[in-house]
Amino acid sequence: MWTRLALFLSSILLATPAQAQEDGEATAAATLDLGLDGPVPSVSRDIYFDQDLYIDRDLMLEGITATETVNFRVPENWDLSSDPILHLRFNHSASLTESRSVLTIWVNGNGAGSVRLGPSNVEDGLLKVRLPRTSFYAEGYNNIQFRVVQHVDDVCEDPFDPAVWTRVQLDSFIRFKYREVDPNTDLLRFPQPYFDPRGYGEAELALAGMGDVSAAQLDALAILGFALGRHSAYRGVHVRGPVVEPSQASTHVLVVGTPSENPLVGTYIDTTKLRAGVGTIASIPNPGNPAKAILVVTGGDAEGVVKAAEALASQDRYESLSGQIASVSEIRDPVPPETLRVPLPVPPREAATGMRFPLSDMRMKDTTVRGFYAPPIRIPIHMEGDAEVHIDGARIGLDYAYSSGLDTRLSTLEVRLDDVTLRSVSLREARGSEKARLWVDLPHELMKPDTELEVVFHLFPLNFDPCVYITDRHIWGTVFASTELRLARDGYTKLPDLGKLKYDLWPYDAALAQRGGLLIVAPDDAGAWDAATVTQLMAHLGTVSVAARPDFAVVRGGSAAAEDEGRDMIVLVGDGRNRTYTTLRDRGSLTQKLDETSVLVNDDTDRVLAAHVGTPYGTIEQTLLSSEGIGRTALVLRSKTSRELLRLVQRLRDPAVTSGMTGNVAVVGSGTDVRSLSVVEPETVGTRSVASTLRRLLQASWAALIIGVIAAAILLSLLIRSWAARRGGQA
Repeated sequence: MWTRLALFLSSILLATPAQAQEDGEATAAATLDLGLDGPVPSVSRDIYFDQDLYIDRDLMLEGITATETVNFRVPENWDLSSDPILHLRFNHSASLTESRSVLTIWVNGNGAGSVRLGPSNVEDGLLKVRLPRTSFYAEGYNNIQFRVVQHVDDVCEDPFDPAVWTRVQLDSFIRFKYREVDPNTDLLRFPQPYFDPRGYGEAELALAGMGDVSAAQLDALAILGFALGRHSAYRGVHVRGPVVEPSQASTHVLVVGTPSENPLVGTYIDTTKLRAGVGTIASIPNPGNPAKAILVVTGGDAEGVVKAAEALASQDRYESLSGQIASVSEIRDPVPPETLRVPLPVPPREAATGMRFPLSDMRMKDTTVRGFYAPPIRIPIHMEGDAEVHIDGARIGLDYAYSSGLDTRLSTLEVRLDDVTLRSVSLREARGSEKARLWVDLPHELMKPDTELEVVFHLFPLNFDPCVYITDRHIWGTVFASTELRLARDGYTKLPDLGKLKYDLWPYDAALAQRGGLLIVAPDDAGAWDAATVTQLMAHLGTVSVAARPDFAVVRGGSAAAEDEGRDMIVLVGDGRNRTYTTLRDRGSLTQKLDETSVLVNDDTDRVLAAHVGTPYGTIEQTLLSSEGIGRTALVLRSKTSRELLRLVQRLRDPAVTSGMTGNVAVVGSGTDVRSLSVVEPETVGTRSVASTLRRLLQASWAALIIGVIAAAILLSLLIRSWAARRGGQA
């Protein structure tokens, strides 16, 4: 009873004013029954199109008829207490005729509501539509369709008049009212309930019972964090601050360590049954918060704890675990779950197909678009952060098809690279095309590590007449996954450069796939907040990295492994001492020295700034330990407290923060404010092929080009004379 009362009161305190006062809807989310068997109170949550459904632009409905679809989900642990309400915000052209223009809402193919499009809702239109639960699919995945019929004239109208449009805005949302049901904690269902594929937002976790953290606990948390990052994919993982007791957490809880390292283990596990070298995993409801669960990862010793984490985080092994408690005595070759990123980055340079590959290697599928207002087909091209495309080294062989019924005088196919049009061809076949290939050169100077290619079909129906209504749903264009990309490129850049972090934390994501891997250096005496920071960092790396067999290790500052400059390092500095950081600082590898006084020095070790740091802001510095190539950098994340260090690592997941970084030092504020400094001169890292170097040299200098042409002519002349002399001698 008291647990449910606490949950109800917390839901009231956390409710926003907008949720509490909604025109036309009941303001009370639930009634409280003070009886011993009272119902769990309902809570309310708004699911926004942009933040929660990841729609990145307003939905434009253009033409006399048009349809757009939005997919939404019902999480597994939501017991809906009423039909969700769609709060649709829209506007439309002032030219539309109200008597003949209407917007209709469909849920899984069933009509749910409609509104006339007239002067009263040209701007700031709002439509509330009840989404009937009887139309929802049992699997929890559903869709909403927005269908419009739009007219501007009763006599003669152009069906593709640009004045015929309606826009569905991104601040539209669906309001759910639900009760959280007790989670199913059977290990057979892992990663549920800790990550629900049908849920919204990040997977949220908190560590409990942590004190001084052992090496085995750090290893186990890194393994679990990376695996959860893989499971959560684009949604990510958010690690909350540690708690003493699970009842204090509003999220799912991780309890990791041996009974002596984490006293909470004995609360949920019979410790007399633990054995050395054997790991134990338990997944149980949280007695203090029945809607959440507790994941216990323990063992009879350090080896057992790591075994338990590896079994739970391994690609195939966790699928065989079942029940609420399982033991692991042996595990061989643990491999983390496969990345769920779609599309994948392009294959690495070192791979056999790294220079030439189909889109299917990036997990892209055949894609078809329809109608006059067909949206562009987007092909993200994500390369390594140091990718330098050769001159004439990038081409795409576009495999495409299109329908019959097109006006071949007007219909075209356009290819763009980052909004720059490269090629446009006519769609000339009146009977359509089953499959054709178009080769397009991609200018090397436009190719960046995060380039996006767009294929746009401009489709016009046959016998088009401005005063005759013609449907456009029968005309279509397709891009096939057999489309071939050719990307000849070198790994060549200058470091240190924090601007590279925006490319999936490069080079640290790439280091996971290298021999020797990535080294995470925690403080010498890591505590609960440091453990949460390690878990958060590894979860983010699990999200962005696509390495099939990532190689990483977590060590304490000052360990022998941290002195190995053959691998990339991420050094974490918070409350406690980190001897690896101290070593880097004392030998002059770092320009930013943070103690009680912040001292900034330049390359000549001249002090250029000394100031007291009076705010909890964090700093990020990258230093180049060797110019031999990848595996020779250290990234130092430094805050005045370990609490702030966790927040600093969490900000690395925000593109607004990483995209604002340049140089070798960045000062990160409490929000997305970033100030970058370039104190050291960057050095060249990587190799450029001889042919690429020569071509760039000739392109950059007309004088060198002329000399090269003259030298080639002289060489050719000498070869001809030599050949002629030998032929004459034979005669």
